[in-house]
Amino acid sequence: MANAVVAGKLLFADELWAKSPPTDPAQQEGYPLLPHLLDVATVGACLLDAVPCPVALPMAEAWIAALVGLHDFGKASPGFQIKLGRSHIGGYRLEKDQPDRHDISTAGLLRNLLTAHNVPQRQAAWLSHAVAAHHGRPFRSEGLACFFGPAQ
Repeated sequence: MANAVVAGKLLFADELWAKSPPTDPAQQEGYPLLPHLLDVATVGACLLDAVPCPVALPMAEAWIAALVGLHDFGKASPGFQIKLGRSHIGGYRLEKDQPDRHDISTAGLLRNLLTAHNVPQRQAAWLSHAVAAHHGRPFRSEGLACFFGPAQ
């Protein structure tokens, strides 16, 4: 599994959770975020192969699978990890009172990622909002300000 170095410390990919632990007291770990994102991207790619799309796709299928996989990117935020009952991740103490809306966090993180890969601002905003609304609750761009400052 991939790992990251944050502020000089090694952070293991399985230390970020997508789901809280089950109610089974024997299992104290949540489901890791990276496998969840990869599982969903894989399912998205398989669906693209299995179910014919009735309209022309606006981008390569690999991009669509990647966007589908990044639907919960915002769960890496400290606020969401606290919401899952975490207080520390790999030697980092998580500060309380952090925004915990993973949908809004996903939109901002994904928008920044897309623009860093030369996707025009307007398209990046539309794509990131579409992906972040996967629970059926779109939100206004002003909601991003609590995470990332005003939209560009």
